[in-house]
Amino acid sequence: MYKALKNLKLPRYESLYVLFSPEDLPWRAKIGISQNHEIRKADVETSIRKNLDRRVKLRHYALPVLFARQNERIAHFIFKPLSYKGMVGTNGHTEWMWTPNVLCFAILSGFLWYKGVPDFHWKAFALLIFPWPLDHFLIVTALAVAQYATLIALVYAALKWLGLY
Repeated sequence: MYKALKNLKLPRYESLYVLFSPEDLPWRAKIGISQNHEIRKADVETSIRKNLDRRVKLRHYALPVLFARQNERIAHFIFKPLSYKGMVGTNGHTEWMWTPNVLCFAILSGFLWYKGVPDFHWKAFALLIFPWPLDHFLIVTALAVAQYATLIALVYAALKWLGLY
């Protein structure tokens, strides 16, 4: 019985992460998945040091999600036009992208315009030159929240159907 359950390949929580370094690699970030994002971060730092002869201190933003591989593919599809080719030879080199924060710029511009702020586009322009991958954070968070909301809705519907809620 246990062996049969083990072979089912049920979904498990993995981290969907964003690695970035605003000091050493400004406007670049890596989206990936890992069961332990801290170990993965150390692996990527070591790989960059060995293959590119650069010492970098990476930061990370990670959220646990089910179906992490599919979520990673969605994120890579969204950011594919911003692919960065300068990390050749490093661990996970195809997952690095430029981070111009265009999506956050558009959202903030729209919000400031709606509020009637004069010269709203110049105020929102600061996001375009901010070296943190805010768009990447936004997409990873949106994917995770959509998944959490779906799971909560399914549990609620099941409880309602069973008459337990």
